[in-house]
Amino acid sequence: MTGRHTYLVNSGLVRKSAVLEAARGQAHGRQVLSPAQAAARLAGGFLQAIDRETLKDVLHEVLREEAIDIGELNTIRDLPGMVRAAASTLQSVWFAGIDLSASDSDENNQRQADLARLEAAVFERLPASMRRPQELAHLAMGRLAFAPAVLGPITLIGIPDLDPVWRSLLAELAKAVPVTWRLGQFSPPQWLADTKIEVAHDAPLAPEISRVACANPRHEALEAIRWARELIANGEACPEEIAIAAPATEEWDAHLATIAAAANLTCPP
Repeated sequence: MTGRHTYLVNSGLVRKSAVLEAARGQAHGRQVLSPAQAAARLAGGFLQAIDRETLKDVLHEVLREEAIDIGELNTIRDLPGMVRAAASTLQSVWFAGIDLSASDSDENNQRQADLARLEAAVFERLPASMRRPQELAHLAMGRLAFAPAVLGPITLIGIPDLDPVWRSLLAELAKAVPVTWRLGQFSPPQWLADTKIEVAHDAPLAPEISRVACANPRHEALEAIRWARELIANGEACPEEIAIAAPATEEWDAHLATIAAAANLTCPP
């Protein structure tokens, strides 16, 4: 398959799965991007989103400069975890589409004004190519005519909902290129109602469930390994296709390691 096609993802695991799927299907021209990366590519000019690591590095420099006044935040600027907390706060504000520079100076918005000063100090030290999500979305909206060539048809996978800052952009993109949202088992967000975005659902899953009563954690581990070995011996599954899970694994880890090694689990030819 050839031709430009963009997959939008929001996690590293989903990205790896989508890249693997593209490689197996020889899907030349398919690009797997986050919403921020897609907006930056459409915005053009070698622009890029502010990544978390760069933001933390710049915040570390800003918070060390005592000459930079950040209001009430001055009292906690040296506390452990401040860099991480500030980075998370700024990113949450940006993805929510909130413009800190438009905050009022009254007492009720003092904390927002302090964050605006911190944000301004960060912008002075960021690379010139980096933009906030709001700016990338705005610039990309002005270049929708290039969407068929730059992005092509768009498919969203592994995303239950989209950050507010990207919603208007995606709705406008749906007028320029086909946009399909593979929601799986999730319900469509309400804001999709007035858009041209096509929603695709997976067929409901109905797995066969069976239960085995066990006396203790070692017995549970043993039965789990027996189940896995049976699947492999019968040719029903390979080891990498079998999952053994628990809410917390500490009680079973040692038992599973010992029993699995003794069972000599291998994939039949």
